[in-house]
Formats: sequence, structure tokens, C-alpha cells
Amino acid sequence: MICPDGLAVSSCEQWRNARRSVKALKKTYPWWTVTHGFYAEMGGYRVISATTHDQMYIFRVKELIWMTKQGILTIPEVSLDELHDKSNADWLVKGIALVQSTWFMLQICARVNQHLPITTLELATVAFIGCTGLMYFFWWHKPMDLETFTPIPDPGLTSAQLCRLAQSICLLHEVSEWYRPPPKEAHDQGWDWFWFEKPMVLMRLEVISRGDKVAADLRAVVKDNFTAHARITSWFMPAVNESHSSEWGPWDHLCVFLVGTLFNGIHCAAWKFSFPTPTESLLWKISTCIMLGVIYLWVPFSGLTYWLPNRGWLKSIPYWFATLIYFLARMYLLVEVFFGMRAMEPAVFLTVEWTQYFPHAG
Repeated sequence: MICPDGLAVSSCEQWRNARRSVKALKKTYPWWTVTHGFYAEMGGYRVISATTHDQMYIFRVKELIWMTKQGILTIPEVSLDELHDKSNADWLVKGIALVQSTWFMLQICARVNQHLPITTLELATVAFIGCTGLMYFFWWHKPMDLETFTPIPDPGLTSAQLCRLAQSICLLHEVSEWYRPPPKEAHDQGWDWFWFEKPMVLMRLEVISRGDKVAADLRAVVKDNFTAHARITSWFMPAVNESHSSEWGPWDHLCVFLVGTLFNGIHCAAWKFSFPTPTESLLWKISTCIMLGVIYLWVPFSGLTYWLPNRGWLKSIPYWFATLIYFLARMYLLVEVFFGMRAMEPAVFLTVEWTQYFPHAG
């Protein structure tokens, strides 16, 4: 409700990651598809102990790619039919939702064509439909509501291999000095600045589950060198989505820009709508400008934080400020679309004359 455009961007990133997995694994596993990439990222491949038959940890796309390149693991084949059987996606429900959305959009277009007024609630629904349509597109091949997984035999990784694997997917705790670059296995860029999907203060990683499954020397290495901003799901993999600033290419910025412009720009169509009071009309205009402004200034904000001399809490101020004002503006729009219905103009209740668009006998 608060940030459907963020969900649309997230679905786009998941789709791109799934496509990257196809590019990396298709040669080794000809049966690998985008659906398998989604399945792996959702935790579909899980390591099971050969002795206790307990779940030890989850291998996602990054880990699977790394171990495939190292020749450590062979990914069990799962057919598309099996994935579809595991998925609880209800195509009938999707079809009904698609028909309803299409019919609603046709009515809105007809009202505009016949110069009939549209309420802010209807306009907000159009914005939601736009984001939902993008999510349907990007998640079309994604399994839904999985309740089972594919077990992987314990590959028996040594502590050294686990450390190398961790370095390939984790963040380093401290900034490397210019004369001490980070291990090449970890990343070929300096870890001096990060983008987080959820800005959080970094803290040392604490192994909170399955610690008995990991060697003591490895736990010490992980605790002292890797970071996370949230609870880890299993094993010692941080629950963080990170990427270096240099990895954000034109497509990433374009995706945020286009989706944000689509969702927030639709709300700007109510610029000349009739509101119960002039104050509510002014607040609507201010809120839509704030939401668009946050989207357009996001990239400059990112560049500003990179050049700040202080790499601590000061660099997070622009993100927190932008998030706060976006949240307040969004909350006002959510309240106003319902609160404004207390005083609607009479023409809102007029229905579309469909006979204008179809031949009929007079």
C-alpha cells in the first residue's frame, strides 16, 4: 500500500537476477531456466545433513554459481513440471484479476473520453494497477508460495572453502586501506560505499542459528570480518542485499526512474481535480511533487553520500530524510483518497454511455 513502486522495482531486480543465473549456469546445466533462477533465489535448494537429515543451510544463486565454477557441487535437476507442481500459483485467480483490471481501465478511459470526472480513489487505483501489471510481467515465471524444497547432499566443504564462499557473497566489516585491497575472491572493487535496499547501521555479524554446524575457527572468522544488518536466516549468510556503487548501471537507475515516474506521475493527474477544500488540493500537489522529487533526486543523493568525508552516520542522512518525507507524502495520499470522498461533485455518479462506442439501432 505504501510503496507499490518499490515492489515493482524489486520484482524487476529479481527477474534480472534470475536471468543472470541462466547466463551463468545454462552452459553447465542446459535445463536451467529463469524459473529455476527464481526457485533458487527463493531458497529452493537446501543442504541436508547426511547423518541427522536436518536442514543445514540454503544455497541461493550466488552460492550455486560459485560452487559450480569451483566444481564443488552438482545441482540436482528439477523439471519445469515439478516446479509448477510445487508452486501454488492459481492461474484462475490471476486471470480474473487481469480481466477485472482491464475492465476497470476501460471504464477510466471511457470516462476521460466522455469528460466525466474521476475520483482520487480511482486515480490511485490506476497507479496501483500499473505497478501490479509490472509485477505480473516480471514474476510471470516465478513459482509462488512454495512449501517444499529440493534437498542437496552436504558437499562437505572445508573451512577454507567456506571462507572463500563467504568472501564471495559477504561484505567486509571495515574499509580496506589503499595499500591493502580486499581479497579478489570477495570483490574487485573497494568496499568503501554500499547501497542497501534497507539502509541500516552496520554491525558485526552474530551467528544466531546452526552455529554447531560450523567449525569454530570459521565462526571466529565470520564474526570478525563480515557484516549484516538483520538476522541471518541460516548458516552464516547475511540477510542483506548489497552491491557496490559501480555495479549500478544505467538500467538500474532507469528502472527506478521509470517505475517511480509512472506511479507518482499518475497521481499528478489529479492536479486540477475538485477537492473538498483548497487546503486538501494544495497538500495533494505538494505531496505528489515531493514523491516525484525524491525519485528524481535519488541518484544525486547517492553521489553526494559517496563524496562526503565522513563515512559514518552523516552519509545516511540524505537517505533517511528522503525516506521520511516520501513516507509522509505517501501517507497523506492514502488518507486523502478516502477522506476526500466525503464531498464529491455530482457528475462523479454519472455512468459511462457505452452506446457511443458500439453500433446500435436508434
